[in-house]
Amino acid sequence: MYLTTSGNHILDAAGRPFRLVSVSWYGANEDAFVPHGLWAVNWRDALDSMKAMGFNSLRLPLSGVLADSLMRWPKRGVIDFARNPDLVGRNAHQILRLILDRCAEIGLRVILDMHQRTETSGIDGDPLGSSGLGHWVDLWRRLAGAYGGHPAVVGAELYNEPHTLDWGTWASYVEACGDAVHQIAPHWLIFVQGVATHDGVTYWWGGNLRGVAERPVVLRQPDRLVYVAHDYAHTSGGAPWLRSLVNRVADYPANLIEIFRANWGFVFERGFAPLWIGEFGGSFGFDDRDGTLAPASWPDYLHERAWLEALLRFCAPEGHEGISMGYWCWNGGGGQPYGLTDARYVPQAGKLALLRSLLKARG
Repeated sequence: MYLTTSGNHILDAAGRPFRLVSVSWYGANEDAFVPHGLWAVNWRDALDSMKAMGFNSLRLPLSGVLADSLMRWPKRGVIDFARNPDLVGRNAHQILRLILDRCAEIGLRVILDMHQRTETSGIDGDPLGSSGLGHWVDLWRRLAGAYGGHPAVVGAELYNEPHTLDWGTWASYVEACGDAVHQIAPHWLIFVQGVATHDGVTYWWGGNLRGVAERPVVLRQPDRLVYVAHDYAHTSGGAPWLRSLVNRVADYPANLIEIFRANWGFVFERGFAPLWIGEFGGSFGFDDRDGTLAPASWPDYLHERAWLEALLRFCAPEGHEGISMGYWCWNGGGGQPYGLTDARYVPQAGKLALLRSLLKARG
């Protein structure tokens, strides 16, 4: 199950190019301490749904608080025990291990993502806060000790959207942390996100990898490094390169190719390391309550679909050997317009149809 890298490719155990086609299942990074939706669905059914959609890997967001204690308990009320009777009496990490066991059974590889420092801090911008580098490294040592031998877990995404850091500082942090993780879990891939601003150029949080050109990350195990970028469109807000009703970009969506290339695509094209678009997504004109088309409530949905088509074409010129991708997110509802399921946790057929080319190209 474990993966390695060579040039700009991720390789499976047989040495064949493997393209991560991932989906995030969030919630354990928040005060629930377990993935959201267990109040509405059975946890096995949720994982089986992701596999049936066509994903080959799962990104599991966690928090530093959850990593800090292996005895954290789920928040009261976030699990329907009638639907999930085998979760009764289990703490959050015991539930996480059950999820990982099921992933191994059905062939979903798992990337553990430290999404935020605490269960309430949200996207806080840097992994240290007031605690220092050693504390963050120790959290990852603890996770590596707990899950480093699990056959489903293939890597560690060291921190989510470090948008308050400059690239040089962030690169030095991840080298220290990645090397420490490899002392315990030497087979794990180390996933390193971009920042927000480099040399005065600002892009999506986690999406700016421009600093790699002059200052690449160097791990003691170089065949375990994967760079990560996030990219979004209209659902996440306006950007000058996105055409909308109020922003008439004449060459849209053709202009997006150079935007992608300049901020993160060059990493793959120039062979620095493999690349994973760890988060992308949108509403694309669908109502998150029931998955129906609601174009009147989202007038720019056609422009967002054009962005998605451009992104998919750019990332998959070589099928299995293209850029890996990870959709945000599986779970919907509750004001989460990106979800591949709606508020009832029913798969959104319309969104899945837009992702058809990606879901057919998994490794």
